[in-house]
Amino acid sequence: MVIIFSDIIDGQIARRFNQVTNIGVYLDATGDTTFLAVLFFSFLYLGYIDITVIALLAAHRFTRLALMLYISFYGKGYYIPKHIKATGFIPMLYVFLVPFIYQYCGKEMSQFITIGVAGITYVFLVISSFIAVYRFKRGLIKVQKIEKVPVKKIVKEKKAKIIEKHKINKAERKQKRQQKRLGQKLR
Repeated sequence: MVIIFSDIIDGQIARRFNQVTNIGVYLDATGDTTFLAVLFFSFLYLGYIDITVIALLAAHRFTRLALMLYISFYGKGYYIPKHIKATGFIPMLYVFLVPFIYQYCGKEMSQFITIGVAGITYVFLVISSFIAVYRFKRGLIKVQKIEKVPVKKIVKEKKAKIIEKHKINKAERKQKRQQKRLGQKLR
């Protein structure tokens, strides 16, 4: 739950303070995918689910990735509609119910419900993706431009700050030496 809520808060803070960057978008998606993969593979190992659920979730993530790449390639930006984000959020919340459903309903019912939830969210995602691509081609969606900060620029800025700080420190040391010499001459 901490991971989910920190993910939500992180996204809100980034949008509010206009700190959305390419690296942040991809790190967020990677973090979500890693989180789900670890939990669902753990459930596979424990016998709560079977490989069908893993395949549906993998197809879900690859479909979202394909939509993201399509929009970023042709739109030169980032766009994921809120309803498509919801299809990723539902499995993240549902994952916490899997052990309870398994314990109280048994393995077969747990499989049925989990495949149903994963399947319904995937079908909804596919339909939403087609609608998003159609709307994108018609110019009906606004693609969010992401700040592109090249790594070289960041390194150059940090290097310039270090050099400037070094120059200031050097000038301060020189000034202190001159004051010390002046003080010695006055004595």
